[in-house]
Amino acid sequence: MKTKRDAPRRGVAAVELALTLPILVAFTFGAIETCNLIFLRQALVSTTYEAARVAIQNNSTTADADARAQQVLAGRGITNATIVFNPADVENTARGTPIAVTVTVPANTFSIIPILNINTTNMSATTNMVKE
Repeated sequence: MKTKRDAPRRGVAAVELALTLPILVAFTFGAIETCNLIFLRQALVSTTYEAARVAIQNNSTTADADARAQQVLAGRGITNATIVFNPADVENTARGTPIAVTVTVPANTFSIIPILNINTTNMSATTNMVKE
């Protein structure tokens, strides 16, 4: 049986929900965005490693290494990446020369919050290996 003392407490749950729900939603979306950035970073590191591994082989070409990088990126759903080889001509690079592979992509590639879609921020990874 309800008494008159219970009447003022009737809206307390709604007020508590109204105060805490935006904070919980912000934390949830923040965690998702953080996970997306971690995934993107790991994908870039993996891509540079795989491309460099192909580039340092004795009979490989820049096109072979680029194709491997594109294959790894496509497998992770990344389409707007820039791949740079240094030196650019890996097939004519002397044995023992370091080869660097850098992959750069906009940081908002997997962003789910439109407000955070800032096109000026890029994420990149570089791997250096010595030509075999």
